[in-house]
Amino acid sequence: MGSGFDMHAEIAQLAERIIEPVAERLTARQLDELMAVTREVFEQLDAGSAVPEPGFGAVACGIIEPVRTNLSDSEYRRAVDRLTGAMAAFCQGQRVA
Repeated sequence: MGSGFDMHAEIAQLAERIIEPVAERLTARQLDELMAVTREVFEQLDAGSAVPEPGFGAVACGIIEPVRTNLSDSEYRRAVDRLTGAMAAFCQGQRVA
């Protein structure tokens, strides 16, 4: 099956879409680091890692926390919510597949 599907590229695009609403508020270095951590989490989930014990919300907070000072409270909550929802949907999609 030569579909040309590249999971790493898809995960990178997903991470970019999740972080996009707050990207302009971050430095280039912060954005790069945030994207790298986000991709890493999704790659671990794709590899079959168990759902993190503290839950998706706690993981999302941990990912976004380093850039929190650059964001308003509503931007922070939105980024955490987007990331939490994406992780839950990603894992749910894997169970269905």
